[in-house]
Amino acid sequence: MDKWDSYSILIYIIISLIIFVIPDSSQKKDILLGYSFLTTLFLYLFNYKSLRKLNVWLIWICISLSHIYLYNQLIANDSYNYSIRYLRFSFFFLLLFQLLRFVSLIFQKVELVAPNRGSADIWDKRELTFTDYFCFITYFTTFIFFDKFIGIASL
Repeated sequence: MDKWDSYSILIYIIISLIIFVIPDSSQKKDILLGYSFLTTLFLYLFNYKSLRKLNVWLIWICISLSHIYLYNQLIANDSYNYSIRYLRFSFFFLLLFQLLRFVSLIFQKVELVAPNRGSADIWDKRELTFTDYFCFITYFTTFIFFDKFIGIASL
């Protein structure tokens, strides 16, 4: 693990612990919404290079399992239902990321990177390809519609 891996995981764990001990309030609901929604986006956009490392990916898998636990603890409080809905999906999106990474390796023989403001990615400094954009669109389309599909399937 490099410094970025260590710092991002440590900061995330600290934020997670703070959220867990904050008393119930409307602020906690807002924090939980950002926490559950932004985690999956953050991992793809800023930690895609870190998630290539098995040990880092496994740490994030453990964190995603703690998300499921946290979700199950907070779901009893009806006021959090909307705010925490993405916590239960982080495990799935870590698996989806690896699947898309393998698609990238198979079709273009290079690691998956994430689009950003420029034409090159932030870590590998390589130009983005059609496959990179395709994987990005697949991931975020799934992210946007996943909750709706799960909601419909659970009716």
